[in-house]
Amino acid sequence: MKKTLLLILLLGTLAFLAAQTQFTPINPVSEDDEVEIVDDEIMLISAEDEDVVGRVGYLGVFVDDLNFPKAQALKYTKNHGVLVVKVVEDSPAAAAKLQADDIIMMMNEQVVQNKERFIEICDATEVGDKMMLKIWRAGIEQNVEIILSEKIEGPEEDDRKITVSFKPNLATGYGGGSWLPMWATVDLTDVNKLLGNLYFDTMREKGVLMQGGGGKGHIGKGFFLGIQAIGYDDKGKQNKPPVPADSTVAKIPDLTANYSLSTFEFTIDKRFAVKPWLVLSIGTGLGRAEHKLELYNDQPGGDWPDQNPPIYNLGYHKATLKKEFLTIHPRFETLFPILSWFGMRLELGYNYGFSPYKGWKQEEYNGDSHHITGSPLTEFGAFTIGAGPWFGF
Repeated sequence: MKKTLLLILLLGTLAFLAAQTQFTPINPVSEDDEVEIVDDEIMLISAEDEDVVGRVGYLGVFVDDLNFPKAQALKYTKNHGVLVVKVVEDSPAAAAKLQADDIIMMMNEQVVQNKERFIEICDATEVGDKMMLKIWRAGIEQNVEIILSEKIEGPEEDDRKITVSFKPNLATGYGGGSWLPMWATVDLTDVNKLLGNLYFDTMREKGVLMQGGGGKGHIGKGFFLGIQAIGYDDKGKQNKPPVPADSTVAKIPDLTANYSLSTFEFTIDKRFAVKPWLVLSIGTGLGRAEHKLELYNDQPGGDWPDQNPPIYNLGYHKATLKKEFLTIHPRFETLFPILSWFGMRLELGYNYGFSPYKGWKQEEYNGDSHHITGSPLTEFGAFTIGAGPWFGF
């Protein structure tokens, strides 16, 4: 019985001590203490700690966590940031023209995940610190630079000095892709000479409209890496060879020709944001280009090779002629962002190719190729002009 009573008294004593530890403040508020309530947290500021108040930088905004309906209404696509609910008058934020419904995305290159993180970053600042903000407004990103002031209450409040530099939307974008039409002044003299000798209609020599697609992505500091593939096709051309007057002269066969010009390149560009609606870019592409001419001798009918001896008359023959180049394609691009995911682009450049071998090659059925004796050297060089939509930024 005594042991039971002793155990009860011991447990009661421990419970009393735990209660005292839980509810008794370590630094109780005295009559000389000043109490300040910030975001439901009580901060005790004694007379000895008054100098501490002035050390924290003052921004001057009320913020709240961002919810999905609000982000959707503001066309915001990220999963971080805080919403500006109110801007304090005569504050650094007001001088920087921050406004309600702005979304603060980053502070001093630190991602603002939520309101708690926003407060942590602010508490780590001091008066006179430079604060770099990245905000979202009206569907675009903007950068704001602010010098934090000191929050002073009373008649001295008007004596604060606020330094602000406002830089609207100087972002270079994140990348994207699109259909890429391009006019290229390719020299087709050698190709047309061959087609003319075989009694085909020749192609225009002032240039061709090439089409394809490509894209690029941001790798940091305004640099973008990408790929693009663009080509031109003229297929199903039929020749019209004359019948020779002398029966001893062999007639040029009736032929079908397919011509194609293809380019493929890896690209690197450096962008420069000039205005919210204007981004300039300079860069180059490294890749390959190829002239390809397929000649078909189509004959109706044919015999299956099952006779003895076998007769291989399948009524079909194809010759594939190629000329390949290694290319470098310096160019200048102008991008006009219209929405956060859509814009228009204009590109000017010059695509120069160098062939690792002389003349043309003929590709056989098994993939082997050999040099064609007497074929022209055929150089490659073309001014290029591209314009069209761009999906992304």
